[in-house]
Amino acid sequence: MSWQFEGIDSYPYAVRHNPAAYFTSVRTACYAQDVPLGSTPDISARFTEITPNVCNDTHDCPIETGDNWLSAFVPKILASAEYKAGNTRLVITWDEDDYGTTNHIPTLVIAPSTVAGSRYGGALDHYSLLRTAQQLLGLPCLENSCSAASMRAGFNL
Repeated sequence: MSWQFEGIDSYPYAVRHNPAAYFTSVRTACYAQDVPLGSTPDISARFTEITPNVCNDTHDCPIETGDNWLSAFVPKILASAEYKAGNTRLVITWDEDDYGTTNHIPTLVIAPSTVAGSRYGGALDHYSLLRTAQQLLGLPCLENSCSAASMRAGFNL
């Protein structure tokens, strides 16, 4: 379940789920930051993206497989010193819609500052997630994320 930068598929790893592989200008620098996902995840960096393989993300395997992976993995994040200190926001999002006309994609926001059961009343998309991450990291917005709705206020981030 490591996030690899090999630029090629190696089942169950799918390079298409690795954004850094597409940023050719920084790909080499990203290699240095790529670490295998161990049994205890290291989330000490200011930003950590964890992408499960195509079995644990339920793309190629039963939903139960993904449920089992999440139910074992999420408690490790919530038990971390970073999360307990209030320095971590966990966002779990899927990349495929429900094939309806409104294109609903499940996204969960888990943070010490987020009230359980919070729901955002407007439309959000993957650019909204990018915009929110840029804001939390103090980075300027880029292209389509500049006009995207932020998730900060809606989830008290």
